[in-house]
Parts: sequence; structure tokens; C-alpha cells
Amino acid sequence: MAHRTLIHLLATLMAWTARLAPAVAVASLLFVLDGGLRWLGLFGLPLLLLALWGGSLRCGPRGCGLGGDRTPGNWPAP
Repeated sequence: MAHRTLIHLLATLMAWTARLAPAVAVASLLFVLDGGLRWLGLFGLPLLLLALWGGSLRCGPRGCGLGGDRTPGNWPAP
């Protein structure tokens, strides 16, 4: 059981990192670029919000559907 928990923890950490790293990279453009291009970094703020929220703004951090189970076998039928 502990092995499965460790795998789940690592998967969650990797997913969180995959969302957070691009958000930080885009938001850092506010400080790196000069002139009018620096405002492109504002696109990183919603990305940061979504990365920290853990889900979509529509569904919330638990995901869409009952219980927030996002595994492919539990997706709702189209």
C-alpha cells in the first residue's frame, strides 16, 4: 500500500511541477523583457492561478464529475 501512495505522491508532484514551471516562466517575462513586450508576462498570472488552484476554474480542484476521480476509466460517457 505504501508503494502505491508513493507513486501517487510522485505523480501529483510531477503534474504540479508541469503546470507551475511554464506559468513561472511566462510570468517572469514581466521582469526580464524591456519596453512594451514585458506586458506579455501578464499572461502568466492566470497560468499561475490555475497551477496553484490544482484544477480548472470551472470544475474546481477536485475536477469535474462525481468525486473528482480523473482516471481514464472513470470519465463520463460523451
